[in-house]
Amino acid sequence: MPRYFIAGICQSAYRLICTSAYFLIGLFAYLLISTSGHAQLREIPYHSDSTFYRADLAIKNAGRCYYLFLEADSLNSLPSGFSSLKHLKGITLRHCPRVNWEEMIRQLSQLPSLEYLEVSVNDIHSLPSGIGALKHLQSLNLKSNALRELPVSLSQCPNLRYLNLSFERELNWNETFDLINDLPALEILDISSNSFIALPSSFTSIATLKEVDLSDNRLTALPADLEKLSGLECISLRNNPSLDFEKALDVLAKLPSLHKLNLSSNDLKKLPASIGDLKTLEQLDLSSNLLQELPKTIGQLTMLRELNLGTGASASRCNRIRNLPNEFSNLTLLEKLNLSRDSVGEIPAAVAAMPNLKELDLTFCNVYQISEALRSCKNLEVLILDHNKIALIPDWIGELANLRVLQLDGDFFVMRNFKLQVLPRAITQLTKLEVLSVRDQVIPGLPDGFTQLTHLRILDLRDNLIQKLPDDFSSLQQLEYLDLKANELATLPPNFSSLKKLKHLSIAYNTTLDMNAAAVQLKLMTNLQTLDISFNQLTPQLYQGLRQALPGTKIIAKGFNNLVWDPDRR
Repeated sequence: MPRYFIAGICQSAYRLICTSAYFLIGLFAYLLISTSGHAQLREIPYHSDSTFYRADLAIKNAGRCYYLFLEADSLNSLPSGFSSLKHLKGITLRHCPRVNWEEMIRQLSQLPSLEYLEVSVNDIHSLPSGIGALKHLQSLNLKSNALRELPVSLSQCPNLRYLNLSFERELNWNETFDLINDLPALEILDISSNSFIALPSSFTSIATLKEVDLSDNRLTALPADLEKLSGLECISLRNNPSLDFEKALDVLAKLPSLHKLNLSSNDLKKLPASIGDLKTLEQLDLSSNLLQELPKTIGQLTMLRELNLGTGASASRCNRIRNLPNEFSNLTLLEKLNLSRDSVGEIPAAVAAMPNLKELDLTFCNVYQISEALRSCKNLEVLILDHNKIALIPDWIGELANLRVLQLDGDFFVMRNFKLQVLPRAITQLTKLEVLSVRDQVIPGLPDGFTQLTHLRILDLRDNLIQKLPDDFSSLQQLEYLDLKANELATLPPNFSSLKKLKHLSIAYNTTLDMNAAAVQLKLMTNLQTLDISFNQLTPQLYQGLRQALPGTKIIAKGFNNLVWDPDRR
């Protein structure tokens, strides 16, 4: 049985579900930042260096505390010294059942920079009237409480732009919408997951609305006078499978400014031809439905820049669009196209007519080759072709000089003939590349000149047949994440320890690796946050030496005989 098949079979199912966790986090974070622009803050940045998770520590570090995230906290109010939080922009109070809300709101009103407040999952029935004193508040998240009404004083928050009332099924919605209509700056409203069958007539009086989230309701129809919300730019109708979409699209077509529409997860088997009447659309999400074809009228959406026809890894509903209509090539302004899990069988020829295409996702699409159609996409920045049957990367790949992300992970279970056996020399021409992932292939080594890819931050080579890295591998000074698990390395290259930005490294399951020699370099890599050396030639002495040299590093060292071996317990 081939070594590449044996190498990770015990973990293969897990890998298929959780492929490249760090890569995905990094990529999605990047895409989120790059597309957010001037978007309103909707949640506190959880991993930010300026986010604290205890009130006392936040006060001790007031100079660099901009966000405070308190979850399942037993505090009653903010401790003394809270007024020193001059820079605090946002605070989350999630499932904090002992809070005295009157006192808390009074304290928060004294913070001059507070723009975001989340009071969620607290089972409160009403908000203190003092909330009107939060004059700088721009975002208010009241998700998952038991509110019966909103205080009239909320209308005294002149800068409130974002309001989240999802999972608030006890509210009197007619009164709520009347109150919301008094908020002069409100633009974004989340009323998802509230079991709406129909929206109250007062909803269409909220004249300032630009974006509304109606996801996860039970809507059967949209208000006939929805066009009164003439400024509405974005609407999400995700997971409203009872909606009459033929009539809904007729209503939506009357909105003069509608740019973004989400119709995902609706069990749609057929997309009404009237979709072509929504000519102002720039973003359309049809993911996780049951579509087998698209109407020819899709080609009338000539302003479209983003189209999602794909399916997330955990979704039970998948589109199965085998053939795209010829009119699809009219979408010449398209920048992002997601066809993941659609099993289209090939890269659509229509992409050749899309010179602006920047991101293409064809994960799990049963693609056998990278077709010439892609060669015209000179502006392509993100190309994801994971879990297909591609055995060859064409030499012209180097012409896609703007690529930042290239992901060509193989399918662990397919035959060797359907795996990449070589990385072409042409890949070294992709000098803007930041992310390269080619795991679960049978690549024996990296091409000459590979270290010209000096912008690489994430490199995933897991489950290949790589025996040696280039001697000048340390030239990749921007590397932050490197996965070399399940290869055939004998040594690490010279000066490997000089990769000062490297935070996450896996050299697990390289059974031929000289771990004593490798440890000499690893001990110098004090910036590592995680290091995986599992399933190698390990000894307790070697492990303890690494622990002493790298006290701030999480070291994973599982052994062959015991899959949960932890040397710290010996």
